[in-house]
Amino acid sequence: MVEGFFKISPAAYLKIVAKAFLADWWPLMVLPVLVCASLAVVSVNFLIVALMLVFVAAPMAMAMLYINYVLSLEASWSVADKSVAQRPNGDMLLTFADERRRPRLVARSEVAGVTADAQSLLLRLGVRRYTYLVIPLAQFDSEAEAARFAKAYE
Repeated sequence: MVEGFFKISPAAYLKIVAKAFLADWWPLMVLPVLVCASLAVVSVNFLIVALMLVFVAAPMAMAMLYINYVLSLEASWSVADKSVAQRPNGDMLLTFADERRRPRLVARSEVAGVTADAQSLLLRLGVRRYTYLVIPLAQFDSEAEAARFAKAYE
């Protein structure tokens, strides 16, 4: 059983999304920089382009990640104060501390997969790529309880 109300910070959520995004797309981000840096031998203008890619394009990609994924409704479930109750059929009921937000039932079919890192359990939602419901491992009574919770979504 997941105990009490909990949340993660938006920065922690962005870190999770950025890791997944960069794991998928790092060649497309690194290759143009490497090409321009190697062409800097021919002309210094390519060095300027490589620096622009690093200091202008990369931060814009991170802003796109934040706007497109971290500001979604499903991402707000992770960063809002909530409690999670797992039903026997695998559905989860999210009850938010803010009374203005209605409880949300997350069906078992909405969870596309589950992974765990050192601090949290990441339930990948099938709504869109890079969308997770993050439950800190500290919210579980034991590691066995976290494993049982995760097994329902494998």
